[in-house]
Formats: sequence, C-alpha cells, structure tokens
Amino acid sequence: MTDMPRFQPPDELPEPPDDTPTLWDSDEIQFARLITEMDALGVLTDDLVKELSDTMDLSVERVDELIARALRVFHKVRTEL
Repeated sequence: MTDMPRFQPPDELPEPPDDTPTLWDSDEIQFARLITEMDALGVLTDDLVKELSDTMDLSVERVDELIARALRVFHKVRTEL
C-alpha cells in the first residue's frame, strides 16, 4: 500500500498567478487568523495569557491588547471578503 496525501486539491481549481499576492501570503492576516482561531477554541486561558505575558516581558493587559488587535484585524478582513 502506498502512502497517500491527506488532502488532494481538486484539479479544476486554478492556480493564482505567481505575481499576485494571496491572503495566504499575508503574514498580518494569517497571524491574526491563528490567534483568532486559538481564541475561538478556548486555548487562550487566563493561565496561558499570564505565561505569555511573563515570557514576552509584557503585562497581561498588553497581551490582551495584542489578542484584541488580532481579532479586529481578522474580523475586518473577513467582512471585506
């Protein structure tokens, strides 16, 4: 038996032109998306935010602000699509 990839995209989907950036290529959008999804999954607990604040040398309030900024960025992108 051969190993098959978990996902094979349909053949009929066109490839984007090489010179056209996609949403996937945007670090700002994808980082905001990652944080938004982590928040939606409940991963960003108070304990984790406290640990992040310690390792990032930021206050808990600043980490909360970063999370809120990420949520705003991703929400804005989603409403513009």
